Amino acid sequence: MYGNFRLGLQGTYVREWKAQIDGVTYVSLLGNALYGPPVPRWRSALTVDWTCASWGATLAHLHIDGYVDQNPGVDRQLRDVGAFATWDLQGRYSGFTGWLLAAGIRNLFDKEPPFSNQGDTFQVGFNPQAANPLGRVFYLRARYAFR
Repeated sequence: MYGNFRLGLQGTYVREWKAQIDGVTYVSLLGNALYGPPVPRWRSALTVDWTCASWGATLAHLHIDGYVDQNPGVDRQLRDVGAFATWDLQGRYSGFTGWLLAAGIRNLFDKEPPFSNQGDTFQVGFNPQAANPLGRVFYLRARYAFR
């Protein structure tokens, strides 16, 4: 037997996001960080999950759309921050009574976050509200359930 496959897609599409910066005028925060934290138009998580008896695996693709950066570039022109997308992979085994063992890799292809010249946080060179600076991360997990 080849096991069971499940396909999942979770996404958020934002059509409009306005805020009052000065208490009077509304400005759009959608797709730009000019007046505050960026609100990406599209965020999604696509997953493929496989299980067969005690074994399982999950492959996930995480995506966040790009936006207009907070501060203009050196030439005073608005600059675009690219989209950020990563792949994650996890393997699982639950063949021992009460135990679930898992190992995985986040950011499988070691993708760096797109450059941003934001100045609202102490991090430099990227926007922590829209991207993760960690490169490839390996993890192990064990869970035991009392019955």
